[in-house]
Amino acid sequence: MSDVFPRRNLGPGEQWGRHVEDRVGGIENDRSALRMDLDGLNRATAASLQTLSEQLDEIEALYNAIPKISQHTTESENFGLLTSGWTQIAGMSIAVPAGAKNAQVTVVTSAYLISSSSTSSGHVTGTLLCNSAFSPAIPSAAGINSDDQWYASLSPTYGWTVDVRSIGSINLGFQVIPAASGAWSAGTGSYAALSAFVVFTG
Repeated sequence: MSDVFPRRNLGPGEQWGRHVEDRVGGIENDRSALRMDLDGLNRATAASLQTLSEQLDEIEALYNAIPKISQHTTESENFGLLTSGWTQIAGMSIAVPAGAKNAQVTVVTSAYLISSSSTSSGHVTGTLLCNSAFSPAIPSAAGINSDDQWYASLSPTYGWTVDVRSIGSINLGFQVIPAASGAWSAGTGSYAALSAFVVFTG
């Protein structure tokens, strides 16, 4: 808005004053128009940035909704078992990807354990562990091999649905416990394998 000047009283300089007043008024009008253009540009920029932010949020939500499949395998061999209590014979830790909320975890295992004694029972019991959740305990098959050694074999499989929003990794384990009379020293050729299939969703 142009300023309102007092009435001119310049005498002989009236024509010059009128010209100056017109020039000043034109400059102020141009400045007002520029300010309005700038205000409009700022509003348009803010609206564009808001729209862009919303679009980025939508893209992130779509990306997080895409299932992310992860597959891992680990093996171990020549291990021994504790004389009492559970022994973890295979395990792994799987990182949770950013944006994941849930995970469908399936664990497939196999183990062939060779006893260090030919006179003790070859039976063991196995279980699978996902963070702090255990699968049902599964007894092994047992027998005596061609070297007159007791062996135990088992292949437990189990699955969990895990809320991963507040954790950074999924920790998996394959644990076994021998029968009371079992003897399972290291170096006998025992081996175990654990495979995990994980589907993360947002």
